[in-house]
Amino acid sequence: LAPNTARLPDFKTMTPVGQVETLQLDVPDRDWQSGFPAIPNLIEWFAIEFFAQFTAEQEGAYQFRTSSDDGSRLYIDD
Repeated sequence: LAPNTARLPDFKTMTPVGQVETLQLDVPDRDWQSGFPAIPNLIEWFAIEFFAQFTAEQEGAYQFRTSSDDGSRLYIDD
């Protein structure tokens, strides 16, 4: 992503620079000068597109949370 970006780009038109497979996406708040975990050259102007399947083991209310410095979006069931 470029500085002063007003909206997210169409990720389908972009080429990924890295890929990480994980059972859980839990990146603690950190100083990003050290880069993104597992892809250290991602320091600024990058985006993460994460897909997962969630299966609730029991009925109830669940909370989902995102944290970012430039904004984030969370989609559930499209």
